[in-house]
Parts: sequence; structure tokens; C-alpha cells
Amino acid sequence: MSNRQTSMIRQLALAKSCIKTWHGLSAFVLHSDHRLEACTARAREFFGSRCVLVLVLLAAAASPTLAQESVFSQREQKLVGGLRDRSLYDLAESHCLKLLDRDGLTPTDHASVAIERIRIQTSKSRTGADREQQWQQVDQIAKEFSVAHPDNPRAVLVGLQQALAHLSFGRLLQQEVAARSAAANGRELSLKQLAIARSVFERTQQLRLDTVKAQANQNLSVDMLSSDQLRALGTSLDYQLAIVNLTSAQLADPNSETENLNRIDSLGRVLKQLTAVRTTVSQSKPLWWQTKINEASCRRMLGEFSAADQILKSIQSRKRPRSTDGLLLREQASLAIAIGDAERMRRLAAAAAQKRYDAETEISLIQLLVASGQIQKASRLVNTVSSRHGAYWARRADVALLSGSGSGSTAAPVKNATVDSAENRLLLQAAENAEKNGDLETAVRGFLSVAESQFSSGDRESGLSSTVRAGMVLEKQSKHDEAASIFLKPARAYASEKLAPSIHLRGCWNLSKAESDRFGKELVAHIDQWPNSETASQARYWLASQQLARKDFTATFETLVSIDSKSPNFPAGVILARIACRKRLGENETKGLATGALARRLLQRWEEVYLKCPDSVKPLVAVAMAELGLGWQAESTGKSAARLKDVAGIAAADSNVEFQYLLPIADDGFQSGLAKANAMPFDAALARRVLLLIDRIEGDASRLAKIKLSIAENAIEKAVDSRSKNQFLQSKASALVALGKRNEAVSLFEELIAADPKNLSAQLSLARVLPAGEALKRWRSIASRTASHSSAWFEAKYNVARLLHESGKSAEAAKLLKYIKAVPPGWKDSTLKKKFESLLRESAG
Repeated sequence: MSNRQTSMIRQLALAKSCIKTWHGLSAFVLHSDHRLEACTARAREFFGSRCVLVLVLLAAAASPTLAQESVFSQREQKLVGGLRDRSLYDLAESHCLKLLDRDGLTPTDHASVAIERIRIQTSKSRTGADREQQWQQVDQIAKEFSVAHPDNPRAVLVGLQQALAHLSFGRLLQQEVAARSAAANGRELSLKQLAIARSVFERTQQLRLDTVKAQANQNLSVDMLSSDQLRALGTSLDYQLAIVNLTSAQLADPNSETENLNRIDSLGRVLKQLTAVRTTVSQSKPLWWQTKINEASCRRMLGEFSAADQILKSIQSRKRPRSTDGLLLREQASLAIAIGDAERMRRLAAAAAQKRYDAETEISLIQLLVASGQIQKASRLVNTVSSRHGAYWARRADVALLSGSGSGSTAAPVKNATVDSAENRLLLQAAENAEKNGDLETAVRGFLSVAESQFSSGDRESGLSSTVRAGMVLEKQSKHDEAASIFLKPARAYASEKLAPSIHLRGCWNLSKAESDRFGKELVAHIDQWPNSETASQARYWLASQQLARKDFTATFETLVSIDSKSPNFPAGVILARIACRKRLGENETKGLATGALARRLLQRWEEVYLKCPDSVKPLVAVAMAELGLGWQAESTGKSAARLKDVAGIAAADSNVEFQYLLPIADDGFQSGLAKANAMPFDAALARRVLLLIDRIEGDASRLAKIKLSIAENAIEKAVDSRSKNQFLQSKASALVALGKRNEAVSLFEELIAADPKNLSAQLSLARVLPAGEALKRWRSIASRTASHSSAWFEAKYNVARLLHESGKSAEAAKLLKYIKAVPPGWKDSTLKKKFESLLRESAG
């Protein structure tokens, strides 16, 4: 045999050996055309181009099914992958669906299409648009494949891709949670996705074991996976399960003692898992290096920075695959930030500046640059990320620029007190972009970061301004309690600044929106800190409103009369103070206590305000004082009238309807004011209040009744609702009674009762004016229809007994009175107690 023949035989033997070991060299190749290409490339490496054809023919002869051409060819796979990479997801999905309508699809084709569709949905979820739909679609695709192809030998690969998709979803959310840009429920969603991923990985691991058993002692077809491939797949599944556990640990709340303990325990198990995986993988494989880098990540998260550093230094080797460059740099950056080594950060950033990395790694570089104080370089990289990787990563880049904390790091970012104004503008712009894009949490952190830098540099005014922007972003989210804290703290810290009172007041407003117990305390603190500011007037008004709601009428009044009379809040404060006065005096009346002394004290406080306030608001105070003077007899009618006349020429008095009503009530010489008041815009509540005040005034009953009748008739004509109209009709009727026009009054009362039989007020008024015989029947009817021991019931019972006594039936009256007194609680709590006791003595004596 010639040397040439001997050489040829050796080459053919080596080619057969190549084919034999082919499965192990291409562990995750899915298609027959991939296998031929791999064999071809390997043959060129060993023998040169002349022997390639021989090798291909031998490969085809060794496995006849290799000659079957895949419908989903490598060229089309690259096309779909390219569409996916360019974010043309719908077009890529459409192409995959069209492939399923072709004839001659192999099991490998069906698995490959399902896998590619899952990859499309996984990539699509990164846009953040309707993620839930993408997550559900992944499971739907996997389910459709398993139902349509239950015995497909490559189902294990579809399961792997499904699990990887859920792991990708979980890690994506974990990264957003770490950057604080996830939704409020981002942590829960991430843990849910990781739980799904863990479940599918474990199910796929079992399916892999079942496949190994099923393929035992069988001749492998082109669609089957070899033993080497299945072993490699098992190792990959173990590694991915470790990553699931690592990601779950990264989501643990460090502020929760329980979660932190679980996190430490989980990281310990991850270390064992990674070590176990590494023992089954050759050091030449990227997976071996990935386990080492993730081991360093575990050590860092456990706080073992020295151990993590030693691991990272040990893998600075030329043998390390370039595919791990990004993962290694991310972990180096996280460790440098965690230990706060600014010099190391700068070295890493400088070394990485000349290379191009994936989006996630470039985000880590931005965080590294910010943490080391290189804001301008970080900002330039943000723009680069935006142009290279699209809107989603652009927003994440803004987050990184504003946060400056490493991904997954529990350490705070390195403080940098030397940020200049240009760098602050960059950070401010990033915060504004985040707010515009809807990343409100990011915007808050950005504005606060700028504010902190501005305060550090001594620019307090700008710092407070940035703080306000942060608080207002929180207000957009209705996070009023958090917004209040952001406003209140710097306002107190820089109380002498011009903006401080307004900012503190804004914080108080947020406390009220949050219904916080701190609201009142902070208002008091505001008034104490800035007693003479305009904001103090607003604070007093809010504090008084809270005090009024608590029925602390004395405190309400004192707070309101302390409002600066030059403040725009003063007129509203006067109205509220008058309500407090009426409520406080009403309490005394209800308890049967005298009101004269209290009314005089309140009037004296108003007098102090009146003497200090400008002329423009004196009519308001004069009206408040006249109410006390006339209605509660705190001063003579003449004195109240004189004060009203003193300010009658002021423009504010001329346009004040209540003032125009009170002037003729106090002084008969100003009847023209009554006509003027009736001609002014109508206010039903004001008219009712004036009518009630007239009922309280002690004076010329006939003159007051005429005024009351005029006001009531005008109100009846202008009232827009039946309830108000009926109230004014009743006032008219009572005025007619006072004027001696009883028949007209009775007709009105009966009209009101006919319209509303439950109108107790009208029934009481009618009973009071009816002749004795008719009145007795009416009072008995009222007593039988009203609640026992109510004020109306007591009045009815008293009048029944009175009329019986007056008609000569004193014994019957006494018997009734003794019965009322004997039934607990008797009349001891009635305002008519003294009258009851007097009538009992008269009728029983």
C-alpha cells in the first residue's frame, strides 16, 4: 500500500472519529444543517478544504436522516433572530407562524419554532409594554407545543427555553427593583416569576431524566439529543436553578430580620450549587467561569468582600472566554461600590471606556462612574446607551445616573461632595427626563440627589427648590406622607431661608391629605417658627379648622383671632371664628349655663382685633361684634349700632349683605338698608342666620317682627328649593304671630303641615298659637308622636298639663306631672325643669 493510500485511510478514520464525537462538540445544536456545518468546520480545521466533501459524505452515510433538509433552515433562523434583535417582534412572530403552515416540518422544526417564539416574547417583555401578556404567552406557546407534539424528543429544549424565559422575567424585575424603578409590586412579581422558573426547571430536569431512560439502547435519530448533550443539559439546568436562588436572595428585604436570615441561608446553598456545577464542567467552558463570577457575587452579598475580591482576582486570566467579560465587569463594579473604593472604581471605569458592552453592563458602568464622582462621563454614557439600546435602556440609564448604587448592592453609593454646577445640571436633566417618562420614583431620587449636592455646596436656595420638585413628584403619586417628610425636614433645617415657610406649609398640607396625626403638631410648630409670616396665617386657619372639627371651640376662636388682619385668610378666619363663638355659647345654653359673661369676654377679644385691623376689613369685625352684642346681649344695642354706623361708609360695608341687614336691626333710622339688602344677591344660609339672630334679640318686638317679615317674604320669593322655602314660610308665620296676625299665621302653619306632616317645627309653632281647646288636642297629638323625653315631648307634656290646670282640671294636671316626674329620668334633664316644678306646685296645691 502506498504512502498516499495509507494517509487517505488515516484521514478517513479520523473523519469517522470526528463524526462519532460530534454530539459532544455541539451540545445545543438543534438542526441537521447545523450538524453538517459543524462537521464541515471541524474537518477544515483538521484536514483542509480538500477533504471536506469526503467528511460530509461520510457523515451523510453514517446517519441517513442527516440528509433530510430542515424546513426552518439556519438562514431563516438568522432572519428571525435579526428581526428580534431590531425589536421587530410582530414581524418575527408572523414569520414563525407562517413556517408552521409549511409541509414537511420535522420534530426539530416544531421545537425550533416554539423556542424562537418564546425568545421573541422574552425580548418583547423588556420594552415594559404589557409584560403580563408576554409572560402568559410564553406558557401558552410551551403548552401548545406539548399538546400538539407530546412525544417530541426535543420537548426538553422547549421546557428549558420556557424556564429561561421566566428566569429572564424575574431577573429583569429584580434589576428594576434594585434600581428602584420597578412598579410598587415589582418585588412580588419578580418572586412569582422566579417561582415559576424554578418549577419549570425542575420539571424539565425530570423530563431530561425520562428522555435518557427512553433513549437507552436506541439508535439516535436526527431529532434526538445524544447522551453527552443530555448530560450537558443537566449541568446547565443545575446552574440555572442556582441563578434562580441567587436572584431570589437579591430580592430579600435587608431591613427584615427574617428575610435577611433566609437570604444568608439561600446564598450558602447557592455557593454549594455553583461548586457542584463547576466540578462537572471543563475550565475551557464559559459556564465554569460564570460559576466563579457568581460565587464572588454571593460572597459580596454575604459581606465577605475580601473573599469576593480574591475570587475576582483569580479569574483575571487569558484563558477566560470573552463572553464572560460583561458579567465579570458588572461584578467588579458592584464590589468596588460595595466597599467604597473610589480609586478602584476609577481604574475599572478607565479600563472599560475603550470597549463596547451589552446594555446591562453599560448600566453598571454608569453606576460606577456616578459612584466615583464622574458625573459628566456618566451622562455621556447615558446618551450612548440611549442611542444604542433604545427607550427602555435609556430610562434605566437615567435611573443609574441618579441612583449611583451598584446592581444588587446593599451598600450606599459613595458620597461625592464635589459635584459642580454643570454636573448638577446633568443630574437635574436626568431627573426631569425620568419624570417626563413616568419613572416617578427615579425622578424623586434624582431631585433629592441634586438637592443634597446643592446643600453640600452651600446653595441652600437651589437645594430647597430641588427638594420641592421631589416632593411634588411624590404628590403626583398621592404619597402624601412621604412628600410631607421631604418638605418638612429641609424647611426646619434651613428655617431662615425665604422659601422655608412655604415649603414647611406644603409639608403640613401633605400631612392633612395623608390624614396624619402629626398635622396639628406641625401647624403649631410652623406658627411658633414663623409667627409673623403670611404662611402662619394659613397655618392658623388650618389649625383652627382642625380644632373646630374636634369641637374645641375656645381654642378655635383664639387661633382665628390671632390671624394677621392684613392676610387674605383673615375674612375666612372671621367667618370661622363666628361659628366657633356660636358653638361655644350654644354649649352653655344647652347645659343651662349663663352666657352673658362668656359673650362679653368674646366681644372683648373682637374689640382688640377691631382696633388693630385696617379699615377695609373693619365691617367684617363689626358684624361679628354686632352678632354678640345683639343676639347674646354682650353690649347695648346702641353701642352695636354706633359701631356699625362708624364703618357704614367703607366700601366693604356697602357690598356686605349681612351688614346691610344688621344696620336697620340695630338702628331704626337705617330702614333703607333693609331694602338694599333684599335687593342684593340672595344667600339662603345668610338669610336663615339673620332670622335666627332676630329671634334672639330683646327689643321692640313689633319693629323686629316687621324686619323679620320683610326678610322672610324676600327669601320665599328667591328660594330655589322647597325645603328652604318652607323654612322661610315658617319664619313669616312666626313674624305674623308677633304682629298679631294669628289667623294668617295659622293658615301658613297648616299649609306647611299639610305639605309635610312630619314637620315637627311647624306643628309646635301651630300648637303655640291655637286657642286653648284646639291647642290641647294638638299638644296631645304631638306628645303621642314624638320620642319620649325629647325636647318636643317635654314641651308637649308641659303644655297639656298647663292647659288642663288652666281649664280647672288641676288634679288631672298634677297626676300627669307626678307620673312624668316618677318615670326615670323624669324632667331633671329638661330645659323646662323649673316650669314643670312650678306648675306641679300650683296644680297640686
